[in-house]
Amino acid sequence: MLRNVVVFACLVVAAIGLVAAAEPETPASNWMPADQLRESVYRPGESTMVALEAAQTGTPSLADRLRAIRGGGAAESDAIPHGSSPAPADSAGAPAMLPTNTTASQLPSVLVRRSSTPAEAPVELTPSGSSAGEPVIADSAAEVDIESTDSMRRTARRQRSETPTFRAPTATANTSSRSAAASTANTLGMTSQGPMILIETDGPRAILVGKPANYRVRLANQGNAEADQMIVTVTVPAWAQIAATEARSGSVSADDDPDAGRRLIWAMERVAGRSQHELSLSLVPTENRPVDLTVDWVLRGAPAQTSIEVQQPQLEMAVDGPTEMKYGTTAVFTIRVSNPGTGPAENVVVSVGASGIANQPNTVGTLGAGESRTLEVELSAQQAGAMKIEAAAQADGSLHADASHGVQVRRAELAVKVTAPAMLYAGAMATYEIRVANTGDAPAEGVTLDLELPAGFKNGVGVDKKPIDKGPFRWRLGDLPAGSDRVYAMQCELVTDGPNQFSAKVQGADNLVAADTAVTTVEALADLKLIVNDPTGPIPVGQDVEFEIQVLNRGLKEATHIQLVAQFSEGIEPSSAAGHAADIVPGQVIFKPVAALPAGGQLTVKIMAAAQKAGDMRFRAELSCGDPDTRLVAEDTTRFYGVAAPSPAPQAAERPDIGPTPARR
Repeated sequence: MLRNVVVFACLVVAAIGLVAAAEPETPASNWMPADQLRESVYRPGESTMVALEAAQTGTPSLADRLRAIRGGGAAESDAIPHGSSPAPADSAGAPAMLPTNTTASQLPSVLVRRSSTPAEAPVELTPSGSSAGEPVIADSAAEVDIESTDSMRRTARRQRSETPTFRAPTATANTSSRSAAASTANTLGMTSQGPMILIETDGPRAILVGKPANYRVRLANQGNAEADQMIVTVTVPAWAQIAATEARSGSVSADDDPDAGRRLIWAMERVAGRSQHELSLSLVPTENRPVDLTVDWVLRGAPAQTSIEVQQPQLEMAVDGPTEMKYGTTAVFTIRVSNPGTGPAENVVVSVGASGIANQPNTVGTLGAGESRTLEVELSAQQAGAMKIEAAAQADGSLHADASHGVQVRRAELAVKVTAPAMLYAGAMATYEIRVANTGDAPAEGVTLDLELPAGFKNGVGVDKKPIDKGPFRWRLGDLPAGSDRVYAMQCELVTDGPNQFSAKVQGADNLVAADTAVTTVEALADLKLIVNDPTGPIPVGQDVEFEIQVLNRGLKEATHIQLVAQFSEGIEPSSAAGHAADIVPGQVIFKPVAALPAGGQLTVKIMAAAQKAGDMRFRAELSCGDPDTRLVAEDTTRFYGVAAPSPAPQAAERPDIGPTPARR
């Protein structure tokens, strides 16, 4: 039994010696020349921004980012178990690219190639046949399997078969679409260039349990842009201890988590372009288990910022034209729509309307920034008073503008008023007053006055103080200013019984008309006059003489029911009567009633009588009328001379006394 153990130990020592002689110890990574490093990690035109938290808005401070990294350790440890494959490989065998927008809590603790410029597709990494001393480019997150002494041969084989070298990726030229887009005036082109970060980790690949091993993490910013808030995280499992750390720049802090392991955080506020920095640490394993050393880094991405012009169209309206118009006239109004904004206003439609006029839409189309269009509208004033012209414009994007323009439509208004006597007797002179006024707010032009007089008028005098006798009766009054009035007068004699109508009408330009009428009631009367014509004396006794009675109707209406009686004093007796039927009785002649005596008519009767004695004899005539109610008496004296005549035979009737006694009807 003991012999077998000794033999096995000798074999192990011999195997280790053979492996050490065949492959000398090589660091995990060597520095490459600057031009090769530049080609391997930099591709022109691609952004190198790696955001710690892409979903957050604002810029987190370095302390916030450190807290985010410490808080994400547990989740990271649960997501990727120790010893598992650090990242899935693509079809070519190269590790997959970590998305640049991965937050601190999502960053896996694996060795993946983190390019400082995100590629459009994963770059194929092909192993090269380099020798043991050929320079090697280390990944930004380098994973190193550290085993105890018992697994050194397994580690050596892994070094021979799994230590890769990479060819620098070929820089791809920018597509022509970018230049074509840049040539377009309305196309925005923006390119962002960030820092180029390279992380290298070197140290022994195999270490002993309980024995410290020194490792170095080199940070290089190979670009010209400054890296802001750079954080490098070194993570080891719980069975390894970080004995000592040293950094020439920045701050170093440790964060132990029983589940996630131990984590060393190297933080720098600024990493200048073309600069290098180094972190030294001492690692001590406590168990004979592989130690997964994970180096990861994040930085605040360099923002790409440009100014995007924002255009906003606007609409403005204006209405120009006269503020006053005369009724019935037309005027041209200018509607101006403009775009004072910075962008085009599309599908502009202008509607114009006015009081009493329906809206009329007008299509303008597209109105460029600073452009204006003018529309002319001819409107006719057909309504007096205030008229409001309204214009409104609409365009896409809920653009709206309106404007209004007030117009005062002025119009003359004619008025005429006739003042006449309400009642007159026929034949009286009537005086009429005609008042002509312009009650509007515009002058009345070409005003004329027309009068219509009552039928049968006489002795007319017109408004111009000149006699008138027959129509038509028209006078030209000229222009009447707004608010003015004039008074005219005329006269005429009314002779027609009943209502007598007087009319006045004024007319002006623009179809202005006004009229008024007045009525005068005329009452016509019969005017009777009684005239007695006795013979010229002295007259001899016994001689027949003629006595004449005249009845005149001087009125404008016929007289009806006229009764006429002639009386003589004692000593003279009538013998006959002519001119109208009559009855002769002692001392008097009673005429038959006269039915009607027309206006202007005359009734003449003659009576023959002779005196029987000398002396002064009286003759009396009496008239009564029913319509008009009239009573007239006329009396005269005639002298007779000579010898008294024989007394006549006794009269059958009694002789009446001469006096104002009612006539017999």
